[in-house]
Amino acid sequence: MEFNIRKLVLVKQMISIDQPTFDENLRVTKAYCEFQLRNFPDKSPAEVLRSINPIYKGYPLFSLKKGVGLVQAEWHIDPLEIENPTAYDDFFEIQLKYKNFFLMIWRHISYRMAKY
Repeated sequence: MEFNIRKLVLVKQMISIDQPTFDENLRVTKAYCEFQLRNFPDKSPAEVLRSINPIYKGYPLFSLKKGVGLVQAEWHIDPLEIENPTAYDDFFEIQLKYKNFFLMIWRHISYRMAKY
C-alpha cells in the first residue's frame, strides 16, 4: 500500500460547503456583476470582479494595473497569509454584505423609477 502525504494534506485542508448557501452567494455575485457590466460598459471584467477592495491594516488588498487591453490585480496583501486566521472569511463576508446592500438599493431605486 502506497502512502501519499501530499494527498493527505490536501484532504485535510478541504472545507465543507453548504450547497444552499453557496448557491445563494453565487446568485448574489452573478446579479451584482451583471449589473456592473450592464451599467458600466467601460469597466473590464477584472474591474467588475474586483470592485470591492477591503482595507486591511490601512492598505487596500490590491490595486488594478491597466495595460493595453488588460487589467490585472496587483495584490498588496495575500488574505491567505495574514496572521488573522479568519481574515479571508471576513473579507468574503464584507463582499457579500456589500453586494446584498447594493442590490437591495438598486432594486428599490428601480421600483421607484418604474412607478413614474
